Amino acid sequence: EAIEPWDIPKGADANFTLWRVDLSRKSAEPVQTFKGSGPSAVFSPDGKFIIFDGLGLYSKSSSGKIVALQNSEKRLAGPPPNLVLADLNTGNILAILNLTNFLGWSSNSRHYIYSQPEDLDKGLFPVILYLGEVGKEPISLGRVEQPLYFGWVDDERFIMKDGCKVSVVRLS
Repeated sequence: EAIEPWDIPKGADANFTLWRVDLSRKSAEPVQTFKGSGPSAVFSPDGKFIIFDGLGLYSKSSSGKIVALQNSEKRLAGPPPNLVLADLNTGNILAILNLTNFLGWSSNSRHYIYSQPEDLDKGLFPVILYLGEVGKEPISLGRVEQPLYFGWVDDERFIMKDGCKVSVVRLS
């Protein structure tokens, strides 16, 4: 029987460390450590950002700052994913994308697309698509009944298959 990510026992260590490997020097050094699921990590094409499943281990403080919960006993209720956008150079958490499915980065690392179930109580579909941009609030791109395929064509266009309908969407 598979264990869902949200069934991780309370108190379990959910940290992962990213390493910089220099093949010419045959050396490696740790760069950043995050709370969450390492296998879920998706790097931006320019290598500056990472999106990963935060396993409900992050929250916004009353001041609006995003903080990691100090222990998994305080984990947020509800099923993840709770995707986290982080800066790889500083380790700063830039955004929490709640109950989301990450679809992909644009090739210039400026934008990303993700979806959220319209009504989780009624199931995973239909979804609302969002366009994210580092440092800005996401923009809703509208409702999609059954997203079957998603891919970036270039920095400003993506292609999506919704059921039997195929669309190419331009951002600008």
